[in-house]
Amino acid sequence: MLEALELLLSRAQTEGGSCYAALYELADQELVARLVAAKPFLHLVLSNTGTTDSTDKTSRATLHSAHVDVTDRMLKGSHIGHNKFMVYVDKSGQAQAVLTGSTNWTSTAICGQSNNALVCEDPNTAGQYLSYWKRLKADAAQQAAGFRAENDKGLALPQLDATLWFSPNTKQQTKPKANPPRPDDLADVFKAIAGAKEAILFLLFQPGSPSVIDAITEAINKDPKLVVRGAATDPNAVNQFDTHLFHGSATGPDVVQDASMVAATAVGDTFSYWQRELLKSSPQAHAIIHDKIVVIDPLGDSVVVTGSHNLGYTASYANDENLLLIRGNQQLAIAYATHVMDVYDHYRWRFWLQQDKKNAYNGLDPTPGWQDSYFTAAGQKDIQFWTQ
Repeated sequence: MLEALELLLSRAQTEGGSCYAALYELADQELVARLVAAKPFLHLVLSNTGTTDSTDKTSRATLHSAHVDVTDRMLKGSHIGHNKFMVYVDKSGQAQAVLTGSTNWTSTAICGQSNNALVCEDPNTAGQYLSYWKRLKADAAQQAAGFRAENDKGLALPQLDATLWFSPNTKQQTKPKANPPRPDDLADVFKAIAGAKEAILFLLFQPGSPSVIDAITEAINKDPKLVVRGAATDPNAVNQFDTHLFHGSATGPDVVQDASMVAATAVGDTFSYWQRELLKSSPQAHAIIHDKIVVIDPLGDSVVVTGSHNLGYTASYANDENLLLIRGNQQLAIAYATHVMDVYDHYRWRFWLQQDKKNAYNGLDPTPGWQDSYFTAAGQKDIQFWTQ
């Protein structure tokens, strides 16, 4: 991930181009040093993280002391500048590529969370991000009406077969407590989810309510044959997080089962005495899901939803965000689906161990009978999807 985050900076240095970045959290000292070294060709909008700015003040001061071109975007109240993107512009001034995704420029994001990063090599896409970057800089941290109106457009990206949205994009600056109107960017995502024919896979971080969880629940209630797998991190208490698992089932009306875990509980086997897993309750642990991903029909007419947007209404109303819906790129969809299932299985197995109170390696069946459950009526749905 370090290599990914530095990719466009290295390209600019090699080819004589420039980078335009909009970042939220910045605390990893290796990355701060890399940004300082990029001073001749770097332009940065660095946002605060709410009323208590968790961006390392030393990092911000270091950039200013080095005379890096930094615009401090200090939003008021609970509004946050949640973007994490960088645009590469070649030496002729043409935008060529953009890095986006969920990864903040912190040690925690790189080493202690599940995240994703995506580089789009498309001048049109990069150009739209660059235009948004310029609007961020000119907005003077107001999230003004004109800025919001310009963001409220689904931008067609023909080369990627994608749609790009920016936030905030609502007329109201704060989500109403009762019956909030659905933001247009999420209406686009909800429509894609409603069109799922085979599967919906997802990883989310604090999506709030309403969010894509509501749309996914509605979709599987309408079509129980859908394969649904997902995991989401939500705050449970101070310095404590729960992981919620979602597993579509064809066994009855309770088709989305929500299984809560109080921590990424350590596996209690012999190996744990050699190296214990970090628990979320410990001061050093940040093992949480930070992705913002929905993958629809990865083996068919696929849609990948990614970016910085937490995929809930609050993000569209209050935050600086970017959101990409990429259609028909099956290779990308399979890569994202693999990441979702990797994280989902990690938590699902630990949840199963907590429920059954068994040793990690007890209960394995050495006979061919271990396959039987997959060939029940309920198991056929998964078999048909994953083996098509």
